[in-house]
Amino acid sequence: MQTMQAQEKSLFTVHYTLGSETESPELWHHYKLDVGKETSHFYDWNEIQNKQINDSVCKSRGETPREDSYSFHCIGVEGFHPTPTHLHVLKNTPTENEVLVSDIINSLGSRNNVYYQEPIADYSWEMIEGDSVIGGYACQKAQMIYRGHTWVVWFTPEIAVSDGPWKLCGLPGLILDAADKEGDYHFMFTGLENATDREILLNTNNSKKTTAKDMYKMFVKANEDMNARMPADMLSHMGNKKQRIRLLEHLSE
Repeated sequence: MQTMQAQEKSLFTVHYTLGSETESPELWHHYKLDVGKETSHFYDWNEIQNKQINDSVCKSRGETPREDSYSFHCIGVEGFHPTPTHLHVLKNTPTENEVLVSDIINSLGSRNNVYYQEPIADYSWEMIEGDSVIGGYACQKAQMIYRGHTWVVWFTPEIAVSDGPWKLCGLPGLILDAADKEGDYHFMFTGLENATDREILLNTNNSKKTTAKDMYKMFVKANEDMNARMPADMLSHMGNKKQRIRLLEHLSE
């Protein structure tokens, strides 16, 4: 699949933190959602920030940055996240009414760029009692069951965009907070930038098309291989691996 051409630019960008009840806050991830008139792009900001730090560290040491790994000297640099994800989710691009999910499955000795496309789900949201204020925005509450798992969200009609973190969308307003009832992950609104004017596109050169289920199987196998070979003290810094598997598991069911 070749690099996509940007269909439009973002009107604003929403910031989220992704955490879970089982992870310490220093392992939580910071995601951004670039929202255009018709399309959107959800991605891990830690991945982009790490690349910027790695390029800077390598330049200062006279080294050439590698595409498939970070310099050991990045560890301990302020802002460097030990386990960024490579998850990208695009809605309504390149195909209308579809979602494109891309990831990189790293295993010892291999790096697999993969993606899949599927129709945007009909989530069948149910409005439930409750109101709240998040980030200064008045919010309403809704829930739905998606592939066997219950999501509870807060959305604001004050931002009349039917979008949200990850693949979530379909409500009469922007989703600011979303959590699964199992407590495995929780998207929390942390801010909004206006007029960001970023191109909504994703470079998928050298990526292999797959399915959600097969992507999950690839990731589980890579994770098992890594767990079998890496020391326990290194694995303790990889809490988000469970979180990424849970996200993929939702998609595969």
